[in-house]
Amino acid sequence: MRQVSHVTPMELWCYGPVRYLEAYIGYCLFHLLQTSALMSITSIFLTLYLKYEAANYLNPSKIRIVIVTVLMFLPAMLSIVFESLLVKNQALPLESREMFRKLNRDVSEHSVIGFMKYTSIPSKGNLYVISLTIISIPIIGLVLRSFQGLTVQVMMPTICYFPSFVCFMFVMITRSAVLASELAYSIRRNYENVKIHQVFEEKHVAQEILPALLAKKSTEAIEKSGVQVKAEKQVKGVRKCCKNVVLQLSDGIELISDLIVVATGEEPNSETIETD
Repeated sequence: MRQVSHVTPMELWCYGPVRYLEAYIGYCLFHLLQTSALMSITSIFLTLYLKYEAANYLNPSKIRIVIVTVLMFLPAMLSIVFESLLVKNQALPLESREMFRKLNRDVSEHSVIGFMKYTSIPSKGNLYVISLTIISIPIIGLVLRSFQGLTVQVMMPTICYFPSFVCFMFVMITRSAVLASELAYSIRRNYENVKIHQVFEEKHVAQEILPALLAKKSTEAIEKSGVQVKAEKQVKGVRKCCKNVVLQLSDGIELISDLIVVATGEEPNSETIETD
């Protein structure tokens, strides 16, 4: 499963055999995996606390351990409540299920199983709970480390989980992609070469094909519609000729027309390119 953050609203894509099932099943699995990751993080830091208690007290207070355990798992329980409301309100209604059936009628590589809008109270609450938990638990762990010296146990989950959360927040704010290669392109703003995935040479053709792209059609289906797809081409130069944009590719080909360019990462950094 993948959260696609460079489209509006953000979409949830599902790959593998699950993409052929109903969208609400994949949507439930997405939230289940998200909650499982949060529970895993909490369990790691609960283990650190129990080690801390065992090292400092011969007979640790059971009441204190129960209270700390409940407090640690409280964010995960709140997240489960919010996610249950999201599934009930966004995935289970008949209107939503029918909409996703139409959207995924011709499934190729992936299916759309949901949207991440962060406009309702459950979605905002779930985001705040997960964000505050991931930010606060490493801080609490580092404080415990200063008392007992559990450096390795604290730093390993901090290094594993915190960077991925920073990446998640980065792509949410910048609306770039989650894939590592696309993230590298979005961070590197001033690159010289741009990989072109698709070049549509006529606007009226693009107007017919872009809906197919939005419906997640495959590249083969696009080519059968009469659109020339040039993949893995490097942009060598850009110039204007008679109000047309001329794109010079590395293999010597020149494309002259009112171009619509779909490139990896950011748009081409030349001011002379007019993308639609």
